[in-house]
Amino acid sequence: MGHGRSELIDDERLRKIYAGVMTSRGRGSRTAACPEPEAILALVRREGAEDTRLAILDHVMSCADCRSEFDLLRSIETAGA
Repeated sequence: MGHGRSELIDDERLRKIYAGVMTSRGRGSRTAACPEPEAILALVRREGAEDTRLAILDHVMSCADCRSEFDLLRSIETAGA
């Protein structure tokens, strides 16, 4: 199976891909200061209070692991749009 732009991926397949990426990363370098994946997803979707989103965004931009997760979630959201 290729990864061409014309290939459609359903939600379940995206969930499996995301779970695989998160498992392979091990989230071992995640610290107590790192937001939960659901909080990063809320940031991507522009949900929640603005001050909370800004605090999460500040962290995401300074943490390589969270930035990578943010970029992945944003790509998934964009693909689903």
